Amino acid sequence: MIGTIFIEGLRVECIVGVYQEERQSPQPLIIDLALDADIAAPAASDDVQDALDYAAVAALAKEIAITSRHRLLESLAKTTLEQILAHFPCERAAITIRKPQAIRDANAAGVRLELRRGDSQPDV
Repeated sequence: MIGTIFIEGLRVECIVGVYQEERQSPQPLIIDLALDADIAAPAASDDVQDALDYAAVAALAKEIAITSRHRLLESLAKTTLEQILAHFPCERAAITIRKPQAIRDANAAGVRLELRRGDSQPDV
């Protein structure tokens, strides 16, 4: 039984951007994640030990954003998905990263990416 586990609105402050002023101090990002995984075991057992660890997924995504200092959201998204697929038992991972301060007069600008286990290129 395949289900989608999601985390919405994960907030992180990090250095990301191409402009000098963006490289000087952290700025907010909002990250949404969706992971397709086999949920048959946790659905049947009702045991957290059988479930994918949402908190660990969120912690990994935040750690990557904070420590990687990417210039582009696209490369941050790709790195994050590759690491999620490497560390968690899911077949597909999707990410949306919003940068609220990127464009004046817009709520946010961002990127959405999807990667399946075994893919060499992410789906945009």
